[in-house]
Amino acid sequence: MSNVSSSSNELSFDDHGFAVFHDVDEFEKCCCCLSGKKLDAIHIDHQRLLCKKFLRGWPESHARHPSQLRCLIKRGLPMEERPAIWKTLLGCEQLKSTSTFSYQECLRAVRLQLVALNISEYALSAQSHELWDLETIGTESGAVHKPSQISHLIALPTLRQIIVDVDRTFPTHRMFMGDTSAAKEGRASLFRLLCVYSVYNSEVGYCQGMSYIAGMLLMQMSSEEESFWAMMALFEKPKYLSGYFDATLQRIQNHAAIFQKLLLQRYPRLAKHLITLEVNCLMFVTPWFMCLFTSMPCWNSVLAIWDLLLLDGISTIFRVALAILHLDRVRCLGCSEMGQLLPKLLHPPAEIIQMASFIPMVWKISVEKWEIESLQAILTEEAEIPGE
Repeated sequence: MSNVSSSSNELSFDDHGFAVFHDVDEFEKCCCCLSGKKLDAIHIDHQRLLCKKFLRGWPESHARHPSQLRCLIKRGLPMEERPAIWKTLLGCEQLKSTSTFSYQECLRAVRLQLVALNISEYALSAQSHELWDLETIGTESGAVHKPSQISHLIALPTLRQIIVDVDRTFPTHRMFMGDTSAAKEGRASLFRLLCVYSVYNSEVGYCQGMSYIAGMLLMQMSSEEESFWAMMALFEKPKYLSGYFDATLQRIQNHAAIFQKLLLQRYPRLAKHLITLEVNCLMFVTPWFMCLFTSMPCWNSVLAIWDLLLLDGISTIFRVALAILHLDRVRCLGCSEMGQLLPKLLHPPAEIIQMASFIPMVWKISVEKWEIESLQAILTEEAEIPGE
């Protein structure tokens, strides 16, 4: 499937597993079409050795030489070392060893509910309509169960939304694309992962945006269960996305407001232009932040963003967002109405996100933790002033 076919109608896949649409113009800027400059073999081998040495000594190596990992990440992580680095930075093993939650036990319980609802994890698209419209759900034996009479581990609205979003998540990646056995297993794995997390954190359940983060982790980590603990770390730790997916979405709203103030400080002309056109930062940073930039068109850049994010935490999203607007500011300033500007912000052009120019800009931009805290304090104070 990954070999380039002699027929122009058949697909080939890039190094990251994304389909390359050779003969369709609108897909020329598909994920990872512009993958940036590749590292030479000698550099990769050297980086690989340094990563292995660093991980063998973890956490003492990090305590003794805290800048070493930063240098490794800045130079670029070898693809095969990334899962171990991510797992270590997220503290997956510690989370798993100190938790009473069992992924496999929960998965067995989820599967019992699926059996009761006559749902196959391997045929979600074909059966999704049954959960949308029917008051009753039939079984093979002809018996009929009313959903209200079944004790649900996962609420039906949550289950419906997960099923719908699984089909929409990375539809051009070979792990999830098409009818191959690998793609069916990939979609089933994504479905299981999201279902189990919705049980683990029943207060949040499932929120749109989660599927892209789960999909990214399934692409990178060594197993489905390892992806779960990585996802749990991202969603539960304050350093990362804790509070992003709760019912109020308060943290993402706060971060959008903080970014608005950052933009006004760093690029006042652009910020005022957005205000003039009535474009609120919440309109475009919400998908950027909640999906951790996984919709960006250069996958090497997306991976590099995630490397830095897992190292430094949530401040990285502000740096990345500022880098996008810095590099695209001339085009944005040329827009005269919201209808022109907003689509450009939601879908930055591939040439701007190329790794060779974009990632150095992200590293160059600094957003300190104290800045975020200070701007949050200002927002809190403004909210307390009557009439503000």
